Amino acid sequence: MIDRYAQSEEWEKVLDIAQKGLPLSNVVQCQVNRALYHTGQLCDEMFSMTQLFGSDGLFMVESMRAQFALQHSDLFFDLGLINESEHWAYEAITANGDTARNLQRLVLVYLMEEKREIVEKYLTMLQKTIWHKNWATEHKKYLSDSNDFWANTKFRYLKSNMPVSDFLVSPAEPELCLEELLGNTKNKMAFEYFMAYCLLEGQIGSFIKHIPRLNYFDYPKIPRHFEEAILIYNQLTGGKGVALPGKDISEETIRKFNDFNAIKAKHKNNKEAARRELNKYRDTYWYYGLYYYKPRG
Repeated sequence: MIDRYAQSEEWEKVLDIAQKGLPLSNVVQCQVNRALYHTGQLCDEMFSMTQLFGSDGLFMVESMRAQFALQHSDLFFDLGLINESEHWAYEAITANGDTARNLQRLVLVYLMEEKREIVEKYLTMLQKTIWHKNWATEHKKYLSDSNDFWANTKFRYLKSNMPVSDFLVSPAEPELCLEELLGNTKNKMAFEYFMAYCLLEGQIGSFIKHIPRLNYFDYPKIPRHFEEAILIYNQLTGGKGVALPGKDISEETIRKFNDFNAIKAKHKNNKEAARRELNKYRDTYWYYGLYYYKPRG
């Protein structure tokens, strides 16, 4: 059901199901994090959902990609990496054949790449189906010069997300593409996914290095998990501080951080002894770092 709702971009329904406490799989975690991004909650509520897979909860673990190739393709499409989305759509066809969903992904890919002859080929195939005929007819209008594909808000936004220069996406480590994508200062998803990757991997230094990029986007305040990470950085560096003009860490987050540290100190930094009391902060980056973070290797 999560996959179905993600396919139709019903993100609130994805989160509703996840919040009922279903057992998390790697694929579910990836779809839940996509839903958090698309509902504007990734940087404030990511750790409200237990992150069991580290950064593999953003990009699927390598052993799952062949089985869920189209879902992997979906994420690259969201990020504006259209060529990589195309690559994984064909991987999905290799595994499962010319399913309607696979063909729909290729239609959108080739519309983005302005390859109308290929689009027409796949739309003709979809028009022969029962359940996807209307979808094909709706998208066939973009083959006419009188219907501007880029007038569609969604596709115009995706185009603005596309990379400003060419680079290779590592098959083994696709998450490395995120820092490359930061060259496009309009790609908010690349920024949020990169910052989430840094937090999940404990790379606070890289996180702090890129936090001034908040100014490229219209954040009304510092996202909650960013506040939590900044406070950890300040603690580790002896209060060196991070300057973000016009934005301050909230008093509420500072109060909670002080309380979190006081509880740890009361239990002499024995995290298992402190766990019951600290459970009230299970939706924070601090709790993730203490109980779920696992350094690679």
